[in-house]
Amino acid sequence: MAEAIEKRIGITQGVVMIFVALAIDGVQFLINLIPLVGWLFVSILSVGVALMFWTWFKLNGVSFIKGKTALLRVTALSVGTFLEVFPLFNSVPAWTFAIGIAVITVILEDKVHNIGILNKFGVNKLIGSKARQNKNKGVRINSGNRFNVPRRLRKMT
Repeated sequence: MAEAIEKRIGITQGVVMIFVALAIDGVQFLINLIPLVGWLFVSILSVGVALMFWTWFKLNGVSFIKGKTALLRVTALSVGTFLEVFPLFNSVPAWTFAIGIAVITVILEDKVHNIGILNKFGVNKLIGSKARQNKNKGVRINSGNRFNVPRRLRKMT
C-alpha cells in the first residue's frame, strides 16, 4: 500500500475556511447594496479573495492539478470566482459553496488515500504481503499465469 500522507486540511481548519468564506460572502452582500461603487469594489474584492483562498490551499499542500478530485476543486473555485466577479451574480454565497466543495473533496481524498481502497475491502489481506511470501507455492500476482500453477508443475502441462 502507498505510504500514508498526513492531513492536508483537517476538520477544524476546513470549518474555519468555510466560515471565512461565509463572512466574506456576507460582507460582499452588504457592500453590494451600494450601487455602482459597491458593485465595482465587490468585483475587485472577489479577485483578491480568490487569490487568498488559492494561496491558503497551496500553503496546505493542496494541488489543483494532481489528484482524483482536482478537476472538481478547480471547477468549484472557478465557478465561485466567476459568479462573484459579476455584479448581478455576486449576491449568491458562491464562496461558501466553492470553498465547502473544495474542502470536502480534499478531506475525502486524504481519507481514501490513508485508508486505502484495497485495505477497506480486505483485498489487501489476500494479495498483499502473503502473496509475496508464498510466491514459491504458486500464489502470484500479475504473473500472466491464469491458474496460478506452481513452477515445478508448469512444465508438465
